[in-house]
Order: sequence, then structure tokens, then C-alpha cells
Amino acid sequence: MSDSRTSGVVFATTGLVAFVVYYMTSAPGLGLVDSGELTTVTKVLGIAHPTGYPLYTLLGRVWHLAAPYDAARAMVVFSVIAGACSIGILAMLAYQIIARAGSGSSLTALWSGLLALAFGFSKPSWTAISFAEVYPLTLLIAVLILWFSIRFFTDLGAKDSRFALLISFLWGLAFGNHLTILWFFPIVLFVIGKLVSRSERKLHSLLWCGILFSLGASVNL
Repeated sequence: MSDSRTSGVVFATTGLVAFVVYYMTSAPGLGLVDSGELTTVTKVLGIAHPTGYPLYTLLGRVWHLAAPYDAARAMVVFSVIAGACSIGILAMLAYQIIARAGSGSSLTALWSGLLALAFGFSKPSWTAISFAEVYPLTLLIAVLILWFSIRFFTDLGAKDSRFALLISFLWGLAFGNHLTILWFFPIVLFVIGKLVSRSERKLHSLLWCGILFSLGASVNL
């Protein structure tokens, strides 16, 4: 089995395990802390306490239109889906890193999945994903930034610049959800710096990163 196909299996299997466990142990409705407020603003397109969480609010509103649940349970399941996808991507990321070091095997796939699940079932992660909160969405964006960062440094050719630009956009978009994404500043800065150093049109590349970051962050408007 090729590494790309194995990565897909690792993602799907680990994500499914996480989803089933999260779903079965999640709150049946309104949960802790801000879940009532966050559920309400997604339902009526209101404004939550600062910073307002516009990305969560807008995505939550769209989810309400499609989800076959009452409002409270719908946002819990939203957290479950975001959390499960995050753990699946983490497992795939772990497998890709180890496989590129020459250790791609079924055992590597198994350990990558277990490593991601260990993080996903740690108390801070599991607690945040078990009810309506903004953190699972931030986690999903964060692991996507990690995934595209790895792709940026391992894929050669024209694609690598697209990954850097996508990272810029995702980082800006994440500012519409929760400011903990600030902790990813060193990673984003390193990727953009590497993109600019590789580019023959350095100012042009830097400008595009700034434009896409601003486009993502514009959700706050």
C-alpha cells in the first residue's frame, strides 16, 4: 500500500474512532461555561462576548440549517465533528513525518493513530470537544496549518507557494474564532519567511501573504 493511501486509511480510521467515542460521550444538549451563549448566537446570528467568534457563529448558523438535531445538540455535534477531523489529521500528520524518515509500515500507522488518540482523549481535549465550544474549531484550523506547513517543506515545485498562501489565509481566518491561534505565529512566520527567501519576487510573495491573511481575518468585519 502506498504512503498516500496509508495516510488516508490512518486519517479515516483514527477520525472514525475519535468521532464514535466523542459522540457517545458528548453532552446531550447545553453544556458548560459559554455553551448556552454560543449556541444561541449561532442560531440567531447574534454577537457573543469579546472577541465575538464570528467564524464560529457563521459556520454554526450554516450547520443549524443542515443538521437534523435541535439547536443545543447540533452545536455539540459540530464540536464532535471538528474534534474528530482534527485527531484524524494529527494521526495522518504523524504517519507522514515518520514515514518520510523511512519507517513507513502498518506498525507505524498503528502508532500514529494511537498517538493522535492519546492527545484527543487527554482531559483538556476531550472536555472541550464534549460540548458546544469554539476550541474544537480552532484545533481543526491549527492542525490544518501544521499539515500544510509539512506539505510546504516536503512538496517541491509550484505547489509549495500555494501551501504557504493557504497557511496565511487559514491563520487570518482563525482570528475570527479564538486568539489562541496567536501561538502559531512562529510557524506561520517561518513558512512565510522561507517562501519569501525562495521567491524571485520577494515583495510580491510577501504582499500576497498579507492579502490572503487579511482576507481570512475579514470575517471579523
